[in-house]
Amino acid sequence: MPVAIQEIHIQNLGPHTHFSTELGKFNLIFGHNEKGKTYLVEFIIRSIFRHANQWNLRTQKGKGKVVLSGLSNGKAVEFSPDSSKKLEDYWDEAKTGLPADFSRLLVVKGAEVEIVDVAGGVDKNILKRLLSGKNVLETVQKRISKTIQESQIENSVINGPKRGELSAKTKLEENLISLGKLFEQIDRGYSGGKRNMLLDQKRQIEDKIAAMIKAKQYLAYTVDHEVKRLRQEIARIPAETIQEVRSQLTLHRQKDLEYKNKQETQRAAEERSEQYEWLKNARDIYQDSLQKVASKPKPYFLILAVLSVLSGSALTFFELPIYAAFSLLGVLVFGSLHFKNYQNLLNTAVENQELQNIKNSFAEKFERELTELPLILALLQQMEKDYNNARLLKKQLADDLNQLHVLKLSLSDQIYTLMGERKAPGTWDELLRVSQNNIKKLEGRLREKEIYFATLTVDPSDYQNQSPNVVYSKQQLDELQQQLSEIESQIEEESNKLVSLKQLICQQTGDDIATDWEEVIGNLRQKREELVKEYKIKTAEIIGKLAVHEVIKVLRKGEDSKLLAGLKSKEVQEPLFQLTNRYKNINVEEEKLVVSDQFHDFQISELSTGAQEQILLALRIGFATKIAGRDSLFLILDDAFQYSDWQRRQRLMEKVVQLTKEGWQIIYFTMDDHIRRLFDEAGKQFGEQYKCIELNAE
Repeated sequence: MPVAIQEIHIQNLGPHTHFSTELGKFNLIFGHNEKGKTYLVEFIIRSIFRHANQWNLRTQKGKGKVVLSGLSNGKAVEFSPDSSKKLEDYWDEAKTGLPADFSRLLVVKGAEVEIVDVAGGVDKNILKRLLSGKNVLETVQKRISKTIQESQIENSVINGPKRGELSAKTKLEENLISLGKLFEQIDRGYSGGKRNMLLDQKRQIEDKIAAMIKAKQYLAYTVDHEVKRLRQEIARIPAETIQEVRSQLTLHRQKDLEYKNKQETQRAAEERSEQYEWLKNARDIYQDSLQKVASKPKPYFLILAVLSVLSGSALTFFELPIYAAFSLLGVLVFGSLHFKNYQNLLNTAVENQELQNIKNSFAEKFERELTELPLILALLQQMEKDYNNARLLKKQLADDLNQLHVLKLSLSDQIYTLMGERKAPGTWDELLRVSQNNIKKLEGRLREKEIYFATLTVDPSDYQNQSPNVVYSKQQLDELQQQLSEIESQIEEESNKLVSLKQLICQQTGDDIATDWEEVIGNLRQKREELVKEYKIKTAEIIGKLAVHEVIKVLRKGEDSKLLAGLKSKEVQEPLFQLTNRYKNINVEEEKLVVSDQFHDFQISELSTGAQEQILLALRIGFATKIAGRDSLFLILDDAFQYSDWQRRQRLMEKVVQLTKEGWQIIYFTMDDHIRRLFDEAGKQFGEQYKCIELNAE
């Protein structure tokens, strides 16, 4: 089950008078210097981890709690600095096999990525504990005494030092031999024909009663399993889920009908405004053409030019050259003006043709004559609302179609989840109806079984999972118990005649001599059974520890090979290259860790600080992922990317995003604005599961 930090609450801690927050899967806690990030990180460490002193924490005052999920049967668990029970205790109880040092992998404090305080930040010993399971072997080995370790089994006999467990086993054997001799005396001295016959009858009846009780226990077992099976079958397709799917199916049909109605409305609006774009273009051309149209020029300037020619000729004839020159100038002026008017007429001929084309197209499209511009304007105004409405509806239809598609896919997936296979949409209603009917039938059968089960009154601890070949009958069981009661009365009468070995038996059982004979013998038998049980347990314990000890010796031999296999695993190698973009392999050579790129091998302790930090962060992520397996946890990073360049920060961000998608919870503390922007951008894909918390030290 994933383990995550749900909530943090603190009071009077450093600069924080009060701070409370809820966390998601992907979290950024941002604050500049003196805003209390370090106080908050150390408070979390002190609250949830067992050996807080190994982190070199400052002395803190203040109160609060850290709430984690995934530890106690799905219930939230609260931790504080004063909690007697820490996270590692829950791991120990759950027997997860997690190494004691595992908590060191979950926190990078103050940008210090070292896993242990040695040169290079990691050594072979910590790798053995994290990757080879050495810590588990040592824990188991400590539970095996030296007496057992020095013993062995020869010819089915346990031989070893006569102390400790072996001495206790020998004493049990001697006690059992003494009781055996005493029972031999009882068999010889405690006799009588009728009593033995009654005892035989009693044993037979007790055997029948025991068989009948086992039959009852087996029946209860089968009925209980049938009840659980029916509950699981009902839970697999709960009625609420089917009803919800039916509601969504109804919603899909309503939306589909609304879509079709809207489609018809859009189509009608589009048809009514079909010529809207043409009218807008025609309006612009029409207006422009009207401004440029020129009327046919009058012949005034031509007449004046002709008169100027005639007067000039006359004046020349009368030898008046000056006046003749003025006449000639008039010819040039009036002729030029007349020519310019005709030039304008030619220039507007094209516009007149475009205007005529518009009128022709208008008549063809609207079956009426275009007489003036207001007619176009009126039609434009009439079509504008339909045109805009058609465009708006078209966009809405695209969105609606997408929603319908998404809803249909969701329905198909839910039907698949319910039915276990894909079904045609047309069959969904009938399938849901049949499923509801089946659930009602199952619920009816469940009620019948529950009522019958209640009448059996058998505790689950007494269940029998194998058939005793006897059919349970309450009537037969009552009759057998009545017969047993009668025979016991007769045996009691016969036993009163016997006065032999009782004293010896009472010495063993501690009973008073006046105690009933059968009770004394029963107590003696019980004592022997207890001794036999104790002897078997002790013997099994010794044999088991011997076997475990032998297995541990074998496992220790393969410790180094497991270590190398762990280092070369995908979980460790992949983040190493992803975060460094250089080193592809890590190995152990002469007790030292060595990383390799394409060309060279390097001891980690000899690399630059920045390279060491990236390698150690990659190893931290790889070790935690490999050890946790499918059980995702949380990772607390206190400015772990602070000394990386921007390109490497991006790769680091991609890795923590990948971890989050695989179920891990990321909690990153920073005062760096660039890292904050990277988290804000990456956090978009996690929706509400991304929490950006800014510390204001209040």
